[in-house]
Amino acid sequence: TKSTAPRRRTVTKRPIRLIRRPSNFAQESYDKVENDRKQRELKRLSRRSSLPTQRELTERFTESELEDSASTAIHESDPDPETLQEALEGPFAAQWAQAMEEELKSMADNQTWTLANLPFGRKAVRNRWVFKRKLDQDGKVSRYKARLVAKGFSQVDGVDFNQTFAPVAKYKSIRTVLAIAAALQLNVHQMDVATAFLNGELQEQIYMEQPRTTLNKVNDKRVCLMSKAIYGLKQSPRAWNENI
Repeated sequence: TKSTAPRRRTVTKRPIRLIRRPSNFAQESYDKVENDRKQRELKRLSRRSSLPTQRELTERFTESELEDSASTAIHESDPDPETLQEALEGPFAAQWAQAMEEELKSMADNQTWTLANLPFGRKAVRNRWVFKRKLDQDGKVSRYKARLVAKGFSQVDGVDFNQTFAPVAKYKSIRTVLAIAAALQLNVHQMDVATAFLNGELQEQIYMEQPRTTLNKVNDKRVCLMSKAIYGLKQSPRAWNENI
């Protein structure tokens, strides 16, 4: 007769791996805990029915910590604008207006387009502004960035674009190159091209509406005849790849 008693499972104990922490790990952990405690204290004081006195704040926090907390609270309550109207009617309208002027200046210096009349039977590609705050390593706003993006979904196949394929690098290929460089003790150089797509030259004739920087409509009826690619066009990656 077979035994009905359950079999015992043997458990193999694995050795415990000890992870060596850096020498400054304890100090970093303490700073993180202390920073979290101060943030909780600030939130607790903000939830009080009566505002904390200046003496209470100065006893617990330094002046720079109070300024950083106030700046963070303002930006959390006012996220990045989604439309041109939100940007120009918000509390940082001057910063966004300057960012748009810088973007248009860079396009003018790069001779991205020329103004021309829209030919009969053609439809101009629309565009929009994308607004984003750039933060530094401390979480503070270091730059207000506005980028003009074409609405590529309004392009017509066979008229505004033909081929859109562009090769990209795989992470496996990048890891392989870095592994070979590390094994052979070679120097690896890396580069970054600012506004890379603005350097790609277009082969097709693309007409785009003039970008707006105010809430008023553009009185000039001319459109932008694109000579170089911008972000959002379907053939921009291919144009940049052929140029480089």
